[in-house]
Amino acid sequence: MKLASVFFGLFCAIGSSYAQGPYAPNAETPGTAAIHFSSEQFVSWASEIQVIRGYKDLANKSLGYVNFGTAMNAVGYSDRSAVSLGDSGVAYVYFDGWVVDEPGADFAVFENSFNHDFLELGFVEVSKDGKNYTRFPAQSETSTGSQISSFDLLDATNIHNLAGKYKVGYGTPFDLSDVGLDSVRSIRVIDVVGSINPTIASKDASGRLINDPYPTDFQNNGFYTGGFDLESVGLINYDGEIFVGEAEIAEQKTEMKLYPNPMISDLTVDVVEASEIRIYDLKGKVCYSEFLKIGRNDLQMIRVPKGIYSVTVINSKEHFVSKLVVQ
Repeated sequence: MKLASVFFGLFCAIGSSYAQGPYAPNAETPGTAAIHFSSEQFVSWASEIQVIRGYKDLANKSLGYVNFGTAMNAVGYSDRSAVSLGDSGVAYVYFDGWVVDEPGADFAVFENSFNHDFLELGFVEVSKDGKNYTRFPAQSETSTGSQISSFDLLDATNIHNLAGKYKVGYGTPFDLSDVGLDSVRSIRVIDVVGSINPTIASKDASGRLINDPYPTDFQNNGFYTGGFDLESVGLINYDGEIFVGEAEIAEQKTEMKLYPNPMISDLTVDVVEASEIRIYDLKGKVCYSEFLKIGRNDLQMIRVPKGIYSVTVINSKEHFVSKLVVQ
């Protein structure tokens, strides 16, 4: 596993500023195709999710399956909670109507990547009858000369028609015209196993191996994540019963903010409700915890060593999880 170094931020800047591939760049960049979760384009959200868990590491099935999150975390309006699919895991996405093909994107899939360049990818398929699925023609032009390791970076301009192309809060759009369907009743998301080992690798529509961070089996307080983390599915061109979720829209549009990421010694967390923050190392050990007041909280974390961490913020409304890089 490659741990973060002082060069991590520099690499992020380079990856974001010097696009190399033929496809749309990362979120918050001119020409991006990313759609923010608060966009008025979204008229409804997935009302039911069924998950078949994948492995912590497909190359070592004896480690077992991931168990982080529940399917309900991905139901409804985007709120940053997620369910981990694991290596080769599958999520079936349902809604109370039809997604229809109109000009432009018809729906978008959200993942929970903590920045623009650390991307965990997933295939997306659609179905009219819930039995026969058609896969969007995914394209990955990332080099396969060497394995993208656990926290290496990807360039979004090399990726097309793969969920997880954009950081948390931004959906990857899909257009039904790409698969020749006028309407669909369900969506299927399948984790891309990013290994370049041909015995377990995933391939794009052109037959190329898809190289993305591998392995990604991480522990967080007894829960194991791995592979694609499904955060939500937003419906744009939709004919059916509207579903948002249990919370009011106004409440859900208020984001919990955690910045900067990567950080050096000071971390700011904005919350709308009294919360608790816990920061875990990759072995699941709590290395920092504190109670947060409503509003802005400036935390001094000079005693937290450089590395990769998992952050959990808990209150009565949500259980927010993100990755954090300390430089």
